[in-house]
Amino acid sequence: MVLIWVSIAWMLGIWAASRLETPLAFWIVLSLLPFSIAWMWRQTPRVRRAAVCGLFFCLGGLRYVSALPRVDKDSIVVHNDEGWATLTGVVVGEPDVREPAGSGGGASTRK
Repeated sequence: MVLIWVSIAWMLGIWAASRLETPLAFWIVLSLLPFSIAWMWRQTPRVRRAAVCGLFFCLGGLRYVSALPRVDKDSIVVHNDEGWATLTGVVVGEPDVREPAGSGGGASTRK
């Protein structure tokens, strides 16, 4: 049953982070509170379970915020939907040639 409550708290944390535009540091600092409560009242199962759910709520929000892409003025994603663009680059090394997946060139199997 605890796994169900922890999973619900995790998903609610992800949902809350998607609704609130909070920085990563907010979720890190906020997670210290339920962690501290769980540690201080570790002898009380009910309080400990509630604090662990609160911790997973914060960790879900932390996971969501940390998975968001970092977009700044130098990112190529800024130029989406602006028409055609030409990218110029320099080849700095030989290509890394590998066998295609599923070609059977990997580990040998004995029959």
